[in-house]
Amino acid sequence: APNLEAGLKRLNEQAPGSPFEALAEQGAAAAQHVRRHTHKETLGGTLDADEVITRALRKSIALSTAALEAGLTVLASIGST
Repeated sequence: APNLEAGLKRLNEQAPGSPFEALAEQGAAAAQHVRRHTHKETLGGTLDADEVITRALRKSIALSTAALEAGLTVLASIGST
């Protein structure tokens, strides 16, 4: 994709609801949040951009992992019967 917006649109079209789409969306949202609040005289304005984006990406990965593990638990319980 030529830019982030086009990449997000393509992910939404080709892999809606996938962990990859969620990860890209969270990363883009975190980057946008940093751009809006970086130069403000607030506590949030003093955070490093990489910390904010890394935290958002880790949270997205953790949520996707939890959803996949829940699916595996259901699959294992069905398979054991």
